[in-house]
Amino acid sequence: MTPKRGVTLQQIVQTAIEIADRQGLPSVTLSAVAERLEIRTPSLYNHVNGMEGLINLLAVTGLSTLLQSIRRAKDGKVGQEALLAIAEEYVAFARKHPGLYNAMLHPLRSDDPDYLQASRGISEVLVEAARECGIAGNEEIHIVRGLRSLLHGFVALESGGAFGTEIRVNDSLQYSVKRYIFQQT
Repeated sequence: MTPKRGVTLQQIVQTAIEIADRQGLPSVTLSAVAERLEIRTPSLYNHVNGMEGLINLLAVTGLSTLLQSIRRAKDGKVGQEALLAIAEEYVAFARKHPGLYNAMLHPLRSDDPDYLQASRGISEVLVEAARECGIAGNEEIHIVRGLRSLLHGFVALESGGAFGTEIRVNDSLQYSVKRYIFQQT
């Protein structure tokens, strides 16, 4: 069976992202995507390997997009300035794409080479910025893991409405990153 003329894998993924970001990742179903694209659900199997394949594509797309974003944020910056820019971009990405962000945290095929390449790329950008701050050896891995955990926790708390004070949330983000990274070294 040939794919419907005009419907591409890119359109399918983009439609799934829009559903995930507007309605949440659980709302992404093959039937919901097919309905939006005005095609029959079985037609999606010409492009994706079921729900597992679609969620994995979302995870890879999310990580790849985040990687490009943090690279742009770091461009021309070093050390502390770079780490703060990366942290702000990471959180901004999660705010803009909450469903896509969720997908990239729960890939169904984390052994996918594209997933692994994008995930490693994110770590490499963070490690490079950490090294520019004088963090080296095993400590750089610990710092990067901790920073990613801090950023994910920040995103999770913010998306759950936990930051209800009058202090600007981005000020708290910068403060947290500075205290975590620069009080550790």
